[in-house]
Amino acid sequence: MKKNKKTLTIILSIVMVALIALGGTTAFLFSRTDTKTNVFSFADNIAGYLEEPSWDPSNGENLVPRVKIEKDPQITNTSNNGLYEYAAIRLTFVDGAGFSLDNTDLVKLLNLIDIEWGGNWTLISGTITENASGVVTAVTQPLIYSFDEILPPGVTTDPIFYSVTVKSSITPEELEWLRGRFEHDEDCYIFGTHDTSICTIAYRHHEKCAIAGQGDKTTVPAAGKAANGTYCDCSAATVHSSACPSLIGAIKPDCGHSMIPGSGLNGFKIIVDGGIVQADAFDTLDDAKPALISLFA
Repeated sequence: MKKNKKTLTIILSIVMVALIALGGTTAFLFSRTDTKTNVFSFADNIAGYLEEPSWDPSNGENLVPRVKIEKDPQITNTSNNGLYEYAAIRLTFVDGAGFSLDNTDLVKLLNLIDIEWGGNWTLISGTITENASGVVTAVTQPLIYSFDEILPPGVTTDPIFYSVTVKSSITPEELEWLRGRFEHDEDCYIFGTHDTSICTIAYRHHEKCAIAGQGDKTTVPAAGKAANGTYCDCSAATVHSSACPSLIGAIKPDCGHSMIPGSGLNGFKIIVDGGIVQADAFDTLDDAKPALISLFA
């Protein structure tokens, strides 16, 4: 009878998956995320509630170094029939586009942020390896944690973590990697109107710019084209006279922009999935851990 009860609990519990997104942004990061809090109930048998009471989504829009962002994922046993539960949480780190980070990028990210971990959760699947100095050297995913105590009805777990902070030691280059570099289409900009009767444009190249197809270095004419019809193989910079409007145009509101591939993360998010199993279907928490892990398969 006990075996059948365990099977029923796992099938019901596998449905309990909630998504909570963490906006990892700095003054240089543009990703914005929301928190979704969901209530789950299964056939009057087992129920749970995944929430982050301290999370303010607006804080994720302007995360800057040294500023602690409160974020506290936790699960409440909301069953109304006296059932005790075991709880687990899976953490998935993704970039601003929602793609899971590979181990190399995740190691780099974890060394740029401080996570204030709760003390009552145990990593039961995956590993985070640190050296003697506390530097993360390797990560194996998925990262699944179990709550260390049995969860009575109406009781809430301690948060798996309490806050996220970008380290004060971060460099400008590392901030740019977190943000990613973006490029805008020409149509994104609003420029002043040029009066061609008074406004002239010249092209300036580096004095050692090579002519395409030639091995020597030579000066490139104002038009950017050599006598033999070839062009300079570097991008020309436009230069206006003082009578011309600024070359720096204002970006149109809500103009789309794209990140240069491979230039960074475009912000980051932490996806939090929650799972519960009925405690009396198992002899101990250790006995329940394989079932908790299987919820996220």
